[in-house]
Amino acid sequence: MRSAARVAALLFFISACCSATIFAVDLADCSGVVVDENGVPLAAAKITLQNSSSQAFRAETDGAGRFVVRNLPVGDYQIEARKEGFFVLSGKTVTLRSGANDVTLTLKHAEELHEQVQVSATANQIDTQDTAQKDTLTAQEIRDIPVPNSHLLQESLTALPEVVQDNFGGLHIAGARSGETQYLLDGFEIGDPVNNTLSARFNVDATRAAEVQTSRIGAGYAHSGASVLNLETPDGDDKWRVGTTNPIPGIDIQQGVRLGNWYPRFTFSGPIKRGRFWFSDAISLQHIFTLVRELPADANTSTQWAGDNLLRLQYNFSPKHILHATFLYNRTQDQSLGLDPLNPESTTVDLHQQRAFVSVRDQVWLYDTLIEMGFAADGENQDFSPQGTAPYILLVNGARGNFFERVHDHGSRVQGLFNVIAASRHWHGTHQASLGANVAGLEFRQAATRGEIQDPPHSRRGWLGEFHANAATPQSR
Repeated sequence: MRSAARVAALLFFISACCSATIFAVDLADCSGVVVDENGVPLAAAKITLQNSSSQAFRAETDGAGRFVVRNLPVGDYQIEARKEGFFVLSGKTVTLRSGANDVTLTLKHAEELHEQVQVSATANQIDTQDTAQKDTLTAQEIRDIPVPNSHLLQESLTALPEVVQDNFGGLHIAGARSGETQYLLDGFEIGDPVNNTLSARFNVDATRAAEVQTSRIGAGYAHSGASVLNLETPDGDDKWRVGTTNPIPGIDIQQGVRLGNWYPRFTFSGPIKRGRFWFSDAISLQHIFTLVRELPADANTSTQWAGDNLLRLQYNFSPKHILHATFLYNRTQDQSLGLDPLNPESTTVDLHQQRAFVSVRDQVWLYDTLIEMGFAADGENQDFSPQGTAPYILLVNGARGNFFERVHDHGSRVQGLFNVIAASRHWHGTHQASLGANVAGLEFRQAATRGEIQDPPHSRRGWLGEFHANAATPQSR
């Protein structure tokens, strides 16, 4: 009897081991990476795998663009990948065999949409994988939402519920001051080096997405303050693209024929070397003409010329080594700034302003870890010049003479970043490790020369007085 019991126990043990082995063999792991059309890894992309039994398994890519779904039954699966601002990848069939399976999914930016409407709804409005409060405005929404001045990106951004704009054009996000937001252009700070406002301009058509974060901001945003506004621009791809908006100038026929308000925009993109090297260039101009009818005909106009150019380059040394470069240039020339019925042309100033921004970012992908290094430099100059050196006279009905102050200021910033983002790990939950550093240096210089201000004699309750102010010594800060 003992021998029979031992044989039975041995057979049971062997049967259990075989069953476990068969069960293990029949399970599969699916891991992979999601990239865009130029091979750049995409974070926060939603992945869904569905088998023939209509069982759905979901995952989300981490900061390195990778995802993993474990313990799946072997067989054929329909895989779907989606991310806001990209075309949905669906209908792709993958066969999972026992053990590890690796896939690469490519999502294309939603830049060309003709006679097609895609309606989708999120099943769960609360994303348990991401605790940050975010709102995103896509390129199509920026172009389609009607605003008073569609050539100004700041006005389109007010379509986001957290963003309002004041009377001077400054943005206030989540109720904060305009300078308390960290403004990013493709991952680098682009706020004004002096007051941190969003004063840089570039073609509205070159904005691929605008994302606002107002709470639970990660440590990777070193100067976030109250919120973060991240602007993304395109790199170009293997297709040649040319676009233009408002190319025909406006004509003003008030008191003569002149060039009126005009806001042309042009975009160009395509391959320098197919499959490896791409460019994207976006140019916009603006001409603003102001006529003050209350002033004499030969001194009643004010004009502004402004232009900007945003150039983006991407070079792929290999599918896992990508180099990005950005160059942004702004230039503005205002003639007779401040002209109005109470302030004639002689009291106005001319403004000359220019700003340049350049950045380089290198991304290296070592197996499942993304390493990125970047450097950026930003500088601007402003010159306010009066029309002459005559005394500036303040009157009850306006001003006369020439403005009393000539100002030159210069601001600059250099910044560097380094990030290491490992693929997420699954052990009693999902964990992701990342390491980063961000350094920045700012410089501001200002020089002002002041002339004479006169407040002429006036009477008030029988008292007569006269005020003279002279300050001709240059000062700098």
